[in-house]
Amino acid sequence: MSKKKLVIKDLNHLIGATLPVSNWTFYQCVNCWSILRSNPVDNEYCVCGNVSVDVDAGRAGARDEQLLRVLHIAQAD
Repeated sequence: MSKKKLVIKDLNHLIGATLPVSNWTFYQCVNCWSILRSNPVDNEYCVCGNVSVDVDAGRAGARDEQLLRVLHIAQAD
């Protein structure tokens, strides 16, 4: 049985559009290096307050999008 290799893909090209949401997608604040789930149960905020996920409103974003990274864990090609 072979092990599946996983890679972290940078999806920053999607910033400015609706941010992707999945069990394998995360948002990282480059300012404080916090990593947030894209689909949390409760609202989440990074340590410095730049990146947030608002569950009630169904949205996520950053005060400064230059300090936001969108990461996705996927199987290697």
